[in-house]
Amino acid sequence: MLRSRSTKDPDPISPHPAADEQDRDETTAEHTTPESIASSQDTRAIDRIAELEKALAFAKEEQDRLREQLEKARHHDETYRETIEEHPNSLQPTDRRSLEQISIGRRSIEDHRDHLNKSSPHRSTSSYRDHDLLDETHTFQGQVAGLQYPQHDARRSADFQTPSRTSIEWQELTSRLHNTEKESQQRLQQLLDLKHSISAMTRVDNQVTDSDFTERVDQLYHRIREFVVSNYRPLVSNAIMPIFREAIYVGLPETGPLSAARQLASCICSNTAEYHEWRRATVRALEKSTGEPTLRQERQNIVHRIANNIQHQLFTLTSMNLTPQAETTLHSIILAAADLQHLLLMQKAQYAVLFFRSQDGKAQPFDGQRMEDVNNFDALDEDGDVFLDRRFAFCVFPCLEKFGDEFGDRPDISNVLLPARVCCGVG
Repeated sequence: MLRSRSTKDPDPISPHPAADEQDRDETTAEHTTPESIASSQDTRAIDRIAELEKALAFAKEEQDRLREQLEKARHHDETYRETIEEHPNSLQPTDRRSLEQISIGRRSIEDHRDHLNKSSPHRSTSSYRDHDLLDETHTFQGQVAGLQYPQHDARRSADFQTPSRTSIEWQELTSRLHNTEKESQQRLQQLLDLKHSISAMTRVDNQVTDSDFTERVDQLYHRIREFVVSNYRPLVSNAIMPIFREAIYVGLPETGPLSAARQLASCICSNTAEYHEWRRATVRALEKSTGEPTLRQERQNIVHRIANNIQHQLFTLTSMNLTPQAETTLHSIILAAADLQHLLLMQKAQYAVLFFRSQDGKAQPFDGQRMEDVNNFDALDEDGDVFLDRRFAFCVFPCLEKFGDEFGDRPDISNVLLPARVCCGVG
């Protein structure tokens, strides 16, 4: 018979509120510095994760144990039912004892009859004695039947009650298994939420990795490539370059009191950590100032102005106007470029978006480190000779280059995160 776990057994994962409250008071009294508080919070978070993991493991073990007990109960019930179906007329020990009593009663009646025959030779003439024997026989048979019927009734009652008790135990095990699985899911969800919150708290604010920048710039390139055909990519890329030339904030007015920030930035501009910190603080101050609605409106004006310029150039080349859906896509691309420039300006390191072009009739040399040829020229010509030089024709998409590290130090070190896509000819 399966037994449920005693309610007096200690719960391995049950919390101790009094002990926890005492530990928190002692920790608060002993550690008052910010570093100690942060270390204490990390320690409690790690302990909480370990506790939840142990609770989850215990819940899984409880599930396995309950499944095993449920399977045993199911097997016991099936075996019992098969036995009843295969041997419906099998006799219980009480039935055997009843038959033995019947046999003993019959033998005693026969012995008594023989004794009467031997002791009374003139029995044939005394009919009243035969009636007495018949009455005595009926009396014995009634007594035997009276003993037999209660035993059969008790056996049938036990047969009906046994499956009922098994069914109740089965339902109890199923309910316990369901509750254990539910508790396991809750523990797992708590563990995932705790890990997510710890990851969010330990994340560096506004500091994005180089791989994230590379991925976002590459996504912007592919969106532009999908918007226009290959020959018109330089037109759109060149049109959005004023956004990446903004030194402070995309949407800073050209005139008015807020324009003084741009003039100040042009005077103190340098590739130093102090200038980058000043720029980040200035951007935060502008976003929280009363002039933020003006900045937001000017940002929308810049987006509309660039979009109209691109549409005009495309109409000049193709004599076709953009559809409303294409205009919406174009505005979203320009807004994505503005958001990207804002994120670049908020970093401690210096990032540069370079759009190469030939100036003053002087050809731009091909730079293999910062340029990538989109023509896909082979390294060898038809005769098998190596190309000595590649001639820069025009830039299709700008280059993303980083100066310094994530902390704004060592500005003399540069790293090309994404080379520029350029179209080249053979020189």
